[in-house]
Amino acid sequence: MTALPPVVWITSYPKSGNTWVRNFLYRYLWGEPAVGIGSRSLTIERLARDARQDGVDFSQFIERSHEEAVGSVWPAEIREQLILKTHFEWSSSHPGGDMSGKAVLIVRDPKDVLISAFNFLQMRDRDSHEDAESFVQDFMDTASVPNYLRRGYGTWQSHPITWLNHANSNLEVMAVGYRSLLEDTHACFGAMTEFVFGAVDSERLDTAIEGSSFENLRQNEIDKRQKSGKDTDKLFFDSGKSGRTIADVFELDLDDEFDQRFSGRISEVRNALHNSEWATSPGFDL
Repeated sequence: MTALPPVVWITSYPKSGNTWVRNFLYRYLWGEPAVGIGSRSLTIERLARDARQDGVDFSQFIERSHEEAVGSVWPAEIREQLILKTHFEWSSSHPGGDMSGKAVLIVRDPKDVLISAFNFLQMRDRDSHEDAESFVQDFMDTASVPNYLRRGYGTWQSHPITWLNHANSNLEVMAVGYRSLLEDTHACFGAMTEFVFGAVDSERLDTAIEGSSFENLRQNEIDKRQKSGKDTDKLFFDSGKSGRTIADVFELDLDDEFDQRFSGRISEVRNALHNSEWATSPGFDL
């Protein structure tokens, strides 16, 4: 069995761009996915659960799952690091934590996270009677979605802060803002590629960026849904935009209150990045 390389975590609070980043990295390594990225992406939450159920050694289970997901031939870059997705806060009990090498931390503006989370809820449960105003108020009160707290993802600000505070010589962190990824895509993804793999192939970088554009990912989702006879009014790849307002999306006059409540939380996250000796960032515009 191939020796297990150290883990590079792709970590974010949910609805912050994790799937987009993993699509890019997959395309950089292997090209166009033959199937949805979900079945070629290793999520630590699922792996930890399945390993417990099977009674298998965790590290061996991760390696076996990785080989099944990507095939027996690994690109040269992947032989030196294993890429895993996580939404968990960092803690000493994080599954696979002792295997860590690096982490790419994606942080998105909390208002955009809120809007995307509500869209995802409606997409997953079309019969949901979740009230938009209650959803917004709960998010403002707790800085979280209740289900995310129960799962161990923490709050919007506690999640990135745990990762930034843990950054040390054994875990280097690159933090990137979602808006920076949107507005300075080539520079941010180029820096991310160099951080993860140590070098950048410019031709593969350009191809991966083009293939993982939001427009392409959204159209692929629409095409697959239409082919299977599913509705396309609610999509996982909703708008991909940054800077939307509660007034525009929900027709609620809560933007000023939201901004006041989250200004301090945003400052806490920025300060954690600024004060971290082992964290870097190619752009941190949320």
